[in-house]
Formats: sequence, structure tokens, C-alpha cells
Amino acid sequence: MNARRIISWSTTFFAAFALSMFLAAIVTAYNYYSAFTADIDRLQNGHPVWRDGKLIAIQKKVPKGWIRASRIDHEVKMAIVISEDWGFFGHNGIDVIQIKEAVWETLIYSERLRGASTITQQVVKNLFLTNERSYVRKFVEIIGALYMDKALSKNQILEIYLNIAQFGDHLYGISDAAHHYFQKSAGELTVREGAFLAMLLPNPVKYSQSYRRRELSRYALNTINSILKKMRSAHILDEENMEEALGSHFEWEDNISEELHFPWSKFKINI
Repeated sequence: MNARRIISWSTTFFAAFALSMFLAAIVTAYNYYSAFTADIDRLQNGHPVWRDGKLIAIQKKVPKGWIRASRIDHEVKMAIVISEDWGFFGHNGIDVIQIKEAVWETLIYSERLRGASTITQQVVKNLFLTNERSYVRKFVEIIGALYMDKALSKNQILEIYLNIAQFGDHLYGISDAAHHYFQKSAGELTVREGAFLAMLLPNPVKYSQSYRRRELSRYALNTINSILKKMRSAHILDEENMEEALGSHFEWEDNISEELHFPWSKFKINI
């Protein structure tokens, strides 16, 4: 067998192998997709029952702790949208520009440096897929997001997201997050508190250290301020409201600040 024949055989083998892998990926993706499209349709008139980060069921009855998106202040919702998916209300479930940039970075650096998932993609992944990092899962996530965007309204998708998103260690949903961090209902949150919750989303367990330490980290402060300024740029906040939010503090942050600046205040003085 001469060298030319060996090269020809090797090329044919690898081409056949690549084709078989591609077809297997398509079949796997189709099986995933066909399995949850019916569940997406059920969400049109139903709600996911969500426990500790897992989908238990989809039911018509409103689950305990569920909050309607309409009961949450618009500015609070937009703090999260601006932070996670600026183009949420304009795209069809996926952000093509972000995907292109993520693919380009992957090709350059040979690893996934940042996410490109929209809120819709996150809902699809959290409800129906795993955290496995693979092209097949990402492909299924994308086509699932496209389907969900057609089947559900933007308000429905955002409502699901707010009720299942992770905001801390074993802490899911904006209602539980509002009670945990601010001892109030989600409907009573301020825009700065909404920005704090938005800051947590990329890595809730890690970034909630600010609350545990009762002092905003540099990252947390910069991110919260950045979200508020973006909201001003998007004309969601006016200049006065932005400045007010930038200058305010959380109650737990004020308490620790008093002890840090006036350490003697924690001691009772008898006269």
C-alpha cells in the first residue's frame, strides 16, 4: 500500500467518522428537543414547581412562594434584565451577536471565557437540561430558546426566570431572596436592592459573600453602580433617581459601617 493510498484511506475514514459524530449529535439534540417542547407548551397555562434548583413538575396551580412579574417593581425587574440580557425584549430568544463573540473567543483562546446565554436560554437550560458543557447541549439550548420565545410571552419567560433563578446557596427565586437579604417581599424591593440581586446572578454563592460579611466587596459595589448607570443610559432611571440609588445603602451595610467607624457604639455604657 503506497503513501497516496494510505492518505486517501485515512481521509475517507476521518470524514466518515466526523459525519457519524455529526449525525449522532443531531439525533441526540432532536431527542432532547422533542422531549421538552411539550413541556414548554404546558408552561403557557402552567407553572414549574421548583425545588432546590430542580424541576419537580409543571402544574396549573400557582406554586407556593411564586410571585407574579406584575407585582415586582418595573425598575427592579429591569435591573436584572439590564444585567443579564440587555436585549431581552428585542431578540427572538437568542442574541446572535453575543453568540458570535463567544464563538470567536472560544476559537482564539480554546476555551469558553464567558457566557452568551440570554434569559430565555437560561430558563431552558435550568428547567430541562444539565450544566454539561458541550456543543450538543448548547445547540439544544439555542433551539429550545427559539421555540420558547414563540410559545411564551416575554413576560411569562421573565416571570419564570425570576421565580427559579439562584440568588445564593440553596436560595432560589426572587421572593426568597428578598426575604433573605432584605427581610421584605419581592414587591417591596428598591431599584438598588434589585441591582444587588442582579449582581449575584453570575455566581450567587461566591458573590453573596458581601451579605455574609455585611460589607459590599469592591466587585459588588462596582457592579451595582454599573447596573444603575446602565439603567440611566437606557432611560429606565432619570438622573435624580440614579443619584439617589447610587448614594443609598442597605440596612445591613449601614449596621456594619457604624461598628467599623464607631466601634465603641456596640458597647453599653452605664452612667
